[in-house]
Amino acid sequence: IWLVGAGIMLGKLCIRYFRFNRYVKRKAKSPAEEIKQKFHHQKTKLQIQKNIELKMLAEISSPALIASLKPTVLMPETIEANALEFGILHELTHYKRKDYLMVLLLHILSCMHWFNPVVWIAKKCILADMELVCDAQVAAHLTKKERRTYAQTLIGLPVDGNYKKLAVGMRG
Repeated sequence: IWLVGAGIMLGKLCIRYFRFNRYVKRKAKSPAEEIKQKFHHQKTKLQIQKNIELKMLAEISSPALIASLKPTVLMPETIEANALEFGILHELTHYKRKDYLMVLLLHILSCMHWFNPVVWIAKKCILADMELVCDAQVAAHLTKKERRTYAQTLIGLPVDGNYKKLAVGMRG
């Protein structure tokens, strides 16, 4: 029974993962040159050398780092300048912390322990903690005025449930 349940859960996870990646490849657009420059600037600031894709997607309302072996930062097509800067910094901080790998591990563990509610609760708590730690690390690099603006930006960004289920994304 366990093996059947784990197989079903892993199968569902893989299907969602591949569907979402295919969806992103079809629908996501390359960002404007100005946004690419801001992205590159933040990567340099965080000392990230690896090539990380940046894509714009109309169907999302807040930035996200896709949890996969080839990380991609997704940004909403319509995003304010402050939210863009902070969103890039936040998602790249997730990348630098290797949170995307932790998310993959959590999803695989929850598939293996599909029967255990403690694992599902722990997964939700860990994802929330990862967000808080990431926010704290971002805020640590900001001035007092920037921290206030960052907090106001976070309050204004919705947690988008539409892509959360598909993306195996970072927003928990």
